[in-house]
Amino acid sequence: MVEFEQPVVSARAALVAAGFDPTKSWHIFLIVQGKEKEELSLDSEIDLRTPGLEKIRLMQRNVDNGDAQCPAPRRVFTLLSLDSDYLDRLGLRWETIKVEKRRWLLIHDYPIMAGYVPDKITLALDIPADYPASQIDMFYCHPWVARADGGTIPNIQVRATIENLEYQGWSRHRNSSNPWDPNSDSVRTHLVLVESCLARELSQ
Repeated sequence: MVEFEQPVVSARAALVAAGFDPTKSWHIFLIVQGKEKEELSLDSEIDLRTPGLEKIRLMQRNVDNGDAQCPAPRRVFTLLSLDSDYLDRLGLRWETIKVEKRRWLLIHDYPIMAGYVPDKITLALDIPADYPASQIDMFYCHPWVARADGGTIPNIQVRATIENLEYQGWSRHRNSSNPWDPNSDSVRTHLVLVESCLARELSQ
C-alpha cells in the first residue's frame, strides 16, 4: 500500500514510492473509470481526488522490436463488449481460448505489484459458458507467484494445465457480503478483486 500526504503527486514520485526505477524506459498510463487511458510523462501530475481513478499501468518500452511479428491474439470465444473494450484500454495482449470444456481468458504480461516475484505473469480467468449469469471464480498465474520476502501464501494449491503449462490457482471466492451480480459484475470487477487479493496478502 502506497500513501501520500498531498492530493497531487507526480508520476515520477508515484513510481518511486511503488518501488519502480524511474530511470528505466516506461510507458505510463493513467487508468480512470469511464475514460480512455491517458499516457503520462514522468513529470505529469496526478490528482488523487479524480473520480473513478483506478491505477497507473506501467509497460516497459521495447528498445528493439526486431523483425519478429507477434501472432494475432486468438479470439476463440467472444467476451462481452464492455470486457473487450476494458481489456483493450489496459494495453495488454489478451486472448480467449478453449481447453477441453473450459474457456480461458489469458492476459499476457500482466504486471504484479511490488512485493511479489516475478513482476509479470500470464493471468488466466476461467470464464463460465453462461457468463455473466454465472460468476468468474478464482484466478490462475503462470509462472507461479511468490512473495518476495519468502512469506507463505495460503490457499494456492489448486492447479490448472493450460496448453501444457501448469498454472497456480488462487482459491479466492466471493462471500455472502459481496456476491456476484450478473448485472454489474464483469471481467473488470473481477480484476479489481484479483488486485485486492494480491494486496491483502502483503498487508497481513
